[in-house]
Amino acid sequence: MQKEDSQPRMRLGASSARGAMLMLVSQSVVFGTNFVGIAILARLLPPSLFGIMAMAATVSNFIMMFRDFGLTTPVLQRKVLSQDQLSALYWMNVAFGLTLTALTVAAAPAIAWFYSQPDLTLVISVLASGFLIGTTGAMQDALLRRDMRFGAIAIIRIVSSLFTLVAGVTAAFLGYGIWALVIMRLVQQALLGLGCWVASAWRPSRFRRGTEIRSLIGVAGHVTGSQLATYLSRNTDNILIGWQWGELALGFYDQAYKLLMLPMQQIGMPINSVMLPLLSRLSDEPVSYRTVYLRVTEKIVMLAMPLSCLMLVLPETIVRVALGPNWMAAAPVVAWLGIAMIYQPLAFTTNCLLISQNRSGEMLRNSLINSGLSVLSFIVGLPFGPVGVAASYAVCGLILRTPLTLWLVGRRGSVTTADQYRLLVPTVCSGSVLAATYLGLKSSAFFHDQPFLLLTVAAVVALPVTAGALAALPSGRAMMKDSLVMAQLALASLNKGGTRI
Repeated sequence: MQKEDSQPRMRLGASSARGAMLMLVSQSVVFGTNFVGIAILARLLPPSLFGIMAMAATVSNFIMMFRDFGLTTPVLQRKVLSQDQLSALYWMNVAFGLTLTALTVAAAPAIAWFYSQPDLTLVISVLASGFLIGTTGAMQDALLRRDMRFGAIAIIRIVSSLFTLVAGVTAAFLGYGIWALVIMRLVQQALLGLGCWVASAWRPSRFRRGTEIRSLIGVAGHVTGSQLATYLSRNTDNILIGWQWGELALGFYDQAYKLLMLPMQQIGMPINSVMLPLLSRLSDEPVSYRTVYLRVTEKIVMLAMPLSCLMLVLPETIVRVALGPNWMAAAPVVAWLGIAMIYQPLAFTTNCLLISQNRSGEMLRNSLINSGLSVLSFIVGLPFGPVGVAASYAVCGLILRTPLTLWLVGRRGSVTTADQYRLLVPTVCSGSVLAATYLGLKSSAFFHDQPFLLLTVAAVVALPVTAGALAALPSGRAMMKDSLVMAQLALASLNKGGTRI
């Protein structure tokens, strides 16, 4: 009997490892295309246009936050859902999308007046139209993740990122200005939505009155409230800087913040796409649940640490290579946000724990507390400009937001607060050694006025230095060994079964 029970778990583990591998590969391609896009567009467009786009993005991000209104979360969380329930969630999502889009277009003139930027009216209105495209494919995207069809998701993301890059750079070369940035956003949303529709066989049926969805809406409400709080914590800084310091300062700050979030999105989002459905399936097996969470999370933290070291030690080099010499005012912001990169990966996974444990109410409360602390830190740092805002945000996260989150998550369930702190130890130790190595490279006269060479060498030495530092610790050796095991499992699964598209 034990042997029979172990077979589904082994297949689930292989499928999850394969999914994580596929998503990491696809996100590597997406990261590369996004980085190339940032580097090219930063040299074709002035910082002030990025500032204006950041002003518009505070609104468009608000819209996209409600892309699924939390209504796809029950699809990932629940083991059984009927066609009528799925269809009801789908049509509710579309109705919410239409309403919010109309409200946003109506509010666009007031937002443009707030920023003293008349051009924002049309920009915001056009960006709002893209939300409808994203809404129509949200349920198909959730079903693909539920069925662990990560090969299809990987292809969709790669294709959309490549076409988005071509569209944006072409528009910039043709002199479209800020509309090149708008075109990129719309093309990406259109291709992601269309790709999910093509890949998923599910289609909504008509809405049937009396369908039981009250419990599903309760979970969706908690998720939506958490998303709203997250939006406030991630966009209030842009709103305040744009209002107080203008579009140029906001352009520098926004691009520096994107250099923080770009790698986090490439690492954290695909892993979370795998982790949430997997943890939901293991919710009744506490030992397996805890093991899976810790194994996956330590890999996220390990992958992010070299990026944190780069941002902390070589911010000027990163800005010069990624954005160009006209953007050097963004370097101090990058350095402060490097502190946030230390704890951001761990905080990124906590919502998966809370949702999979049916603790969405606690997730909402935690998001509200974190949002309040973030907004307070922005206000404290605002008189000192974008650098002050970044510094206040990073320090607040290190000493207040993250410890509170880990304490809340560890109060219940099989993953304790001590578990999460312990998995940080080997990575922080290896990161300290890597940061010291980067300081040595930075002080070398050989790399003077050669930022691209310095960044290339820093990237090359990251793996051997990190591996050497981890090998000095028993927990670090165990982490590297487990990483190899997971990679071998994923490759074996790919070779055996292929990728279902």
